Amino acid sequence: MKVKGLRWWIIGLIMVITIINYLDRGTLNYMWVANIEYQLVNDIQADFGENQAQFLNNDHAYLLVSKRGDTILQKATMVNFKDNGKIVVNRQGIAYELGIVDKRQNIERFSSM
Repeated sequence: MKVKGLRWWIIGLIMVITIINYLDRGTLNYMWVANIEYQLVNDIQADFGENQAQFLNNDHAYLLVSKRGDTILQKATMVNFKDNGKIVVNRQGIAYELGIVDKRQNIERFSSM
């Protein structure tokens, strides 16, 4: 049995698969959890050149400042620590914010992915 236009159906399917693959790879970076590391400092410095974290005793929270100057106020219970408490690790990402990923899971599990 001969199918008319089979070549064009196959080419169309390959094109659709390629487009889906392209879109999927572009959005996976934003969907999963990113572990952002912040250097723990006593005072935030504008020209430090690294992500910085400062503990705010009154709020029991950390002020997280990125290299670009973006600031986040994160509760102390929502961050993790590395390198004997010198580095504060904050998880960010759409999957984390929507609750797809359990917030209580250990950061070592995501570091290997």
